[in-house]
Amino acid sequence: MTEEWRKCEDWPLYAVSDQGRLKRGARILKTTNAECYLWRDGRWYSGVPLAGLILRAFVGPPPSPDQNKARHLNDDRTNNTLGNLAWGTQGDNVRDAVNNGLFAGRVMSPESNEARRIASTGRRHTEETKAKMSISNLRRVEEERELGIKRVKPDALSTAGRVWVTNGVECKLIIRGSPMPDGWYRGRLL
Repeated sequence: MTEEWRKCEDWPLYAVSDQGRLKRGARILKTTNAECYLWRDGRWYSGVPLAGLILRAFVGPPPSPDQNKARHLNDDRTNNTLGNLAWGTQGDNVRDAVNNGLFAGRVMSPESNEARRIASTGRRHTEETKAKMSISNLRRVEEERELGIKRVKPDALSTAGRVWVTNGVECKLIIRGSPMPDGWYRGRLL
């Protein structure tokens, strides 16, 4: 299969290919994390999304103002081949992430995916869905316990007059000026 190149309409010095590559003149350029640095009007522009350039060159402009996001159908931002790209909304992007088993960069369990799908329809949770959500939360808690992660919820009250301390495993708020517990130091785990 031959690689097809097309000029970038808004960036006259550059061309993009259907294989997700960018070139200036005859030189193929490296792109970092699906974004590129481009020269126009006597200055450099950083963080230009390569996926948007490819879609504009091969598909055309976004079909509507709300469908202006370049979607990666397999959620891999470094895969900018034309077959993996489509125009859509932010909601389409989130649905893709949920359907592909990813959300906020972490893999979700099938039970959790199903619970979120049902919740997104606006219906009330059935007992079965609640059970699936509970199973998913129990798995997350068990994984965190195995890894030694302990979640600490900050008090709903203001932290004024208190400081965060940690022992490297957990963290808590103590009153400013009170003695520091042995093995603890000032700071907070994120």
